[in-house]
Amino acid sequence: MNAKKNIITVIFVIILLCFIMKPIFIIIGNNRLSDYFSLILKTQRPVQARACDKISMIGHFVGNGNHLDFINIFIFRTNLTKKEILDFYSKNYPETDVIFLSDNEYNIKYTFHEDVELEVEKLLHEKKYRNSKDGMILYAIYSFHSLPDNGDIRGW
Repeated sequence: MNAKKNIITVIFVIILLCFIMKPIFIIIGNNRLSDYFSLILKTQRPVQARACDKISMIGHFVGNGNHLDFINIFIFRTNLTKKEILDFYSKNYPETDVIFLSDNEYNIKYTFHEDVELEVEKLLHEKKYRNSKDGMILYAIYSFHSLPDNGDIRGW
């Protein structure tokens, strides 16, 4: 009788752990996927630009339905001119929006998806990025990916 009770307890604990561990593994997997999207974004820069900050968010930002959104933003610092930066991106990564961070405003074009751009602008305003006094230019680029929901609670 005691052995039977122990077996039932062990089976119950294993089933319980499966329900607890699955969401944890899903969250870890999605964090790694976000890191991958960030890595791709970080490599899309001129040699003279240095990454000085990164913002990554996973959640449900746009629309409705059963999906998970990934927003990654990299802030770079460089001594290149705005024209040189724009020339680099238009030649090498034409689909990339470059956002120059000035004292008053951000030049977000709102061409991709307005909800995404509004979220990016909100995140940048929260950090209060400003150009430095030494003439270095701060600019940001971002990526947005939306994938079917896989059970991550951040997509609910």
